Amino acid sequence: MLLGISRIVHSPFGQVLKMIRENEPRAISLGYQVDRYKLLAFVLSSALAGLAGSLKTLVMGFATLSDVHWTMSGEVILMTLLGGVGTFSARSSAQAS
Repeated sequence: MLLGISRIVHSPFGQVLKMIRENEPRAISLGYQVDRYKLLAFVLSSALAGLAGSLKTLVMGFATLSDVHWTMSGEVILMTLLGGVGTFSARSSAQAS
């Protein structure tokens, strides 16, 4: 899964998303449909989150209510803050701690 995400990030699609993140007016002036790329990024991230949740349920054999408690969102935000927004390896090290 990480290999697929890495391929997306380094693809032309990922490079356009980086450009939009860094300088959205420039991406618009270069003719990119920024809203379309943002929508595709949202759909892709939603699909990956759904896949991760379904795989966790398959591996564990059950889904508990603690998975949908508000503290789970706080853990994800904390992992992002500790690991950094643009890194993969730091997120996994934040999960280990």
